[in-house]
Amino acid sequence: EGVKGTHSGGLADEVKLSLLRDIEIPFNGGNTSLVLKGGFNRTRGISESNTYMTINCDGFKNLALDAEVHFPTSLISSAINGEQVVGRFSTVIESWDDLLVSMSLPSFEIKGLRGYVFDANDVVFDFSSVRNSDIDFPREYEQGFLPDERTLWRGVYAKSVSVTLPKAFSNARFSAENLLIDDNGITGIFAADNVLQLDKGSASGWKFSVDHFGLQLVASELVSSELKGRLGLPFKGETTTLAYEGFMQMNDRYTLVVRPDSSLNFSIFNAEAQLDPSSYVKLDLIDDKFVPEAVLHGRMALGKTEGLDGLNGSESVKLASLKFRNLRLTTKAPYISVEALGYEGEAKLGDFPLSIHQLELGANERGAHLTLGAGLSLGKNLFSGKTNITLRAAYRDNVWYYEGMDVSEIALDAKIAGKIGLVGKLNWHRDDTIYGNGFTGDLLLSLGLGKTNHVSWKVRAGFGRKDSNSYWYADGLGTFPQGIPLVAPMTLNGIGGALTYGVRAEGQSAEGGKFRSAQYVPDESKGLGFKASTLFEI
Repeated sequence: EGVKGTHSGGLADEVKLSLLRDIEIPFNGGNTSLVLKGGFNRTRGISESNTYMTINCDGFKNLALDAEVHFPTSLISSAINGEQVVGRFSTVIESWDDLLVSMSLPSFEIKGLRGYVFDANDVVFDFSSVRNSDIDFPREYEQGFLPDERTLWRGVYAKSVSVTLPKAFSNARFSAENLLIDDNGITGIFAADNVLQLDKGSASGWKFSVDHFGLQLVASELVSSELKGRLGLPFKGETTTLAYEGFMQMNDRYTLVVRPDSSLNFSIFNAEAQLDPSSYVKLDLIDDKFVPEAVLHGRMALGKTEGLDGLNGSESVKLASLKFRNLRLTTKAPYISVEALGYEGEAKLGDFPLSIHQLELGANERGAHLTLGAGLSLGKNLFSGKTNITLRAAYRDNVWYYEGMDVSEIALDAKIAGKIGLVGKLNWHRDDTIYGNGFTGDLLLSLGLGKTNHVSWKVRAGFGRKDSNSYWYADGLGTFPQGIPLVAPMTLNGIGGALTYGVRAEGQSAEGGKFRSAQYVPDESKGLGFKASTLFEI
């Protein structure tokens, strides 16, 4: 183009030799291509290429390049549409062996790290065999992949990189340095602190933070990764988050190991929990969101968290140490399950000792319940009964709420001094201003008369505790319509009486033995009491 000669056969001026079509030059093992852009307008018969060689009478002067670098999708792909990533540059060089030039590169994702978006800045295309840019090669890369002659390294180098984490991390963003792309693959060390705040992160409704994120790739191999932060369990209270440390694997798998550094509020059953170090949390990336599963081992104390949900210790069931193994918490119904439960230490219903023989956790899409089958000790251990205690919880807006406790009828079958029997069912009452917490009901009282004979009648009975006073009573009168002949003409038409402890009598009940109008009032100064009455007819 524009060739002018001299009378002596030389060139009168500089001449441009333009590239008329694209030329592809594979490198990096054929995985990446340098494409020199050419162009020719056939209609006008002129070159439209910005790739050309300039020569003069002395020969080669320089080479102007309009070029693209095409990366394979098996390495990186466009963050926008998943298509091939193409970098572009224009430059003028004086030696093909010294092609070292700044290049633009669009946002991209690395194969196997779906959702991680990399924006490279200060990108250099190094095709030079005489020099390098100021590259900071990672030590692991130097030891295994860097040529003995550093200047022979060829590839793409980005001094600074902005990394946008996947949608599951709320697209948190941080800056890093030193990204390499060459025939070995992708190499880089990316790390940052305070990446995602607790109130910004969500794992399918569970709060979580990323206090530290680290990722190291060497030759497209994930050499190491590190996650640190806090994860909120689906409970309410002051301490419901766990410190975690974890790592990621290629193809969207994350494993977190929790560090139980304090007691936790387990609002599901009004409890405080201590976790074993073997507890862990697994996160799967599904449909661009984290789906968590917590697998917990440890123990919880029931009824210890006073004031939670308006309850106090005297109203609740208390277990000093309810052990659990493989307690699984998820964001999918039924949300909670457990492999094994057990307990040790003290167990009480309010102020009454329990001996537990059954522990069962059940759950559905609406909530969960913990059922305790237990023996119940009443009245200074003179009596015992059996009951089922059910703790209820509801799952709303990704949080477990304790909803209350149900106590079934207490089945009583007691024997006093081998002569007096009490059989029947009692109902649980709570926080009464006069009678405190305890049980009342109608029982069948039997009295042995000799070796084979006995009589029985219905009595009103109560067992309870008011402040520090444990009390009980059983009072009633049985009548015999036909009468029992004694000594003619006398017949026994009725027999009654009362057994009491820790109560005083205050006249007859005006409502036929209804509990709140009962004739006995707790009195700590009173000990064991007994009275008997008979009805005779002559």
